[in-house]
Amino acid sequence: VIGSPSAPGVDVESVIRQYELPTRFPGKVKAEARRLGAKVTEADRKGRRDCRKHCVVTIDPVDARDFDDAISLERIEGRRWRLWVHIADVSHYVTPKGALDKEARQRGNSTYLIDRVIPMLPEELSNELCSLKPGVDRLARSVEFVLSGNGRVEQAKFHSTVICSKRRFSYEEAMAILDAMPGWGVQPNATTFGAAIKACGRDCGRAQGLLRRMLDEIGQCDVVSCNAAINCCAEAGRPEEAMTIFDVMPGWGVQRDVRTFGAAVKALRANAGRAAGLLSQVRRDPGA
Repeated sequence: VIGSPSAPGVDVESVIRQYELPTRFPGKVKAEARRLGAKVTEADRKGRRDCRKHCVVTIDPVDARDFDDAISLERIEGRRWRLWVHIADVSHYVTPKGALDKEARQRGNSTYLIDRVIPMLPEELSNELCSLKPGVDRLARSVEFVLSGNGRVEQAKFHSTVICSKRRFSYEEAMAILDAMPGWGVQPNATTFGAAIKACGRDCGRAQGLLRRMLDEIGQCDVVSCNAAINCCAEAGRPEEAMTIFDVMPGWGVQRDVRTFGAAVKALRANAGRAAGLLSQVRRDPGA
């Protein structure tokens, strides 16, 4: 017996038991993770493109539990852009047929529940070495894009890199910076942390305007509203609502400041309807 069906947390525990989700790691797996250490070493950095001086930032929900992707953006000659997209290099640490690899294959993925995460890899990796926290060196697999002035990809190169995130942003913080920095002049010699963030913010502000124009043709999902809706579901103790929000709704006007449970679900339904329409369009015309 787990507890009363109406007691907080019982529904989540029921899901864990129903699907036999593993909540602990075997000793061999934990031992292999501990042997990796806690820091990126000189040997780890060897042969990698050094991007530690780039203005790399992460942007995630305010309550995010892991940080596995990051970006940097800068203006280059010819009114073009250089965009770096970084993904934590898990493959550097998880070797084929090792204990970590076998456990990860068995789990298949990290499982995100309303109030917790059951990770695919031990905390030494998921929350440390493979988490792109600010101010520490991290290994990444990266794509270097060169974009034209109108946002079209002109070139893409793949690299194994070492990065050092300058700051972790929430969606709300990132939007506040973009809204407050409409300026177009960017100084390339940003020598201080504040100047670097300001320069990066201004570049992102320009790119945001371009991206909005490109997305106007297909519609865009308001991530802040969606995140607020899920949070409201969790706070109201009604996770089942999160499973019924993908009804098609044609509404387009969504407010970011979603404060009530009903408004949150309505906002998410509206955005889900837009996303479903886009998905249907892509399915009908994959080459579009």
